[in-house]
Amino acid sequence: MDDVKKLDWSYLLKWAIIILCPLLMLCVPVNEMFTWPVKMFFVITLLAILLFALETINKLQ
Repeated sequence: MDDVKKLDWSYLLKWAIIILCPLLMLCVPVNEMFTWPVKMFFVITLLAILLFALETINKLQ
């Protein structure tokens, strides 16, 4: 039980930001310049950047 990390507010806030930012990007309407594949590229890229920037994923050893 000592290995279990307790959830704190900063960790939950980081995950809320990581989930909400890409969801907000999905709400931007698609047009002829901002197509669906471009939109998905930006969403996935934003998600990856936030995961690394906020250090919420485990580091590789």
